[in-house]
Amino acid sequence: MRQVSGHRTARPLPWALALLVAACGGSNTLEGSLGEVVDLRFDGVEVSVTDSAVTVGYFRRKGEARDLVFKLVLDSPPGNVVHEIQTDLSPTPDGRPRASVTRSVAEDPIRTYAAIKHGFVRFDGPLELDRPASGELRVTLGAGGDAGEGRTAFGTFSVERVVPGS
Repeated sequence: MRQVSGHRTARPLPWALALLVAACGGSNTLEGSLGEVVDLRFDGVEVSVTDSAVTVGYFRRKGEARDLVFKLVLDSPPGNVVHEIQTDLSPTPDGRPRASVTRSVAEDPIRTYAAIKHGFVRFDGPLELDRPASGELRVTLGAGGDAGEGRTAFGTFSVERVVPGS
């Protein structure tokens, strides 16, 4: 055995590298001060698209059904969403909303959160049906709605496949 020098170069083990990659992406989180007024616990995330909108929904299973604890709807065709760029969720200069956030939880009267004052959503890649999608979102709510005035919500999302919206 030949010793080249007193230094050894560390090489990551393949499984350790795979764990590190998995830890960096693929996680789903949702938190923020909105959690002080509503329960933001969730079991899964769904990203869906229609011809005119993109939706990121955090849901909690309830028997055969599910409660939607936080649903962001971006009023933009999926083809108009540029990946790896933060899409502004602030209202347009004339006051029209670019996105909205809602909730649909059984036995809870809160359905519409306050209007989005400012925020963003960012997708890591193009939005294509039956393909994986991931990214992050952040919103600060303004006035109105059933709950959330002045509160924040932020999170990450990663899904195995984008599904058709309704």
